[in-house]
Amino acid sequence: MDNETLVFDIGNDILGIYSVEDNEYIPYRGNKIKDAVDRLLKAKEIVSYNGKDYDILEINRLYDDAFVKFTGTHSDMREICWSERICGKSLRDTYAMQYSESPEFPDTYEGSNERDVYETYMLWRAWKNDELVVIDGNQT
Repeated sequence: MDNETLVFDIGNDILGIYSVEDNEYIPYRGNKIKDAVDRLLKAKEIVSYNGKDYDILEINRLYDDAFVKFTGTHSDMREICWSERICGKSLRDTYAMQYSESPEFPDTYEGSNERDVYETYMLWRAWKNDELVVIDGNQT
């Protein structure tokens, strides 16, 4: 297991990863997506927003619906910010409840993925620093 915390978001033909330790966002596209999944499989912690209900299912589809086993912990910020009894709001709305501003990202598919990864990272960072405004969730 690598001693990395990786924040990720998957979309159609893109899997973006931000390494907390390296302070680096890398978009993986096409055949490189499986390289990104390999990084996630070895990470100490992976962080997503609604990853347990969407991103992980998409990753499993890449492997022909095989159950992909992650070795580290998975912090799903949707579950942390919102309780299990409600789905809560979108990532953008949840982020806006915590922060008044967001940096500009390119108006591209990749830029949208990078924004999602950034907003997820910022929610995770607020949670780790005991600064997260938990809306209706379980701050653990």
